[in-house]
Amino acid sequence: MVQSRLPGASRSPGADGEGCAGYAKAFASLAETAVYGDAARALIRAAIDALE
Repeated sequence: MVQSRLPGASRSPGADGEGCAGYAKAFASLAETAVYGDAARALIRAAIDALE
């Protein structure tokens, strides 16, 4: 079991709808900011260039 100070973190995510809803909300938020294809390659290239 993962130890956390977050409320409800000790419960299994599948024990109730709250855990699953939280994961779904987080995934939806990340999906909104995702980039693919040429845009993703441009971001990766910019990050690599910044390290050089």
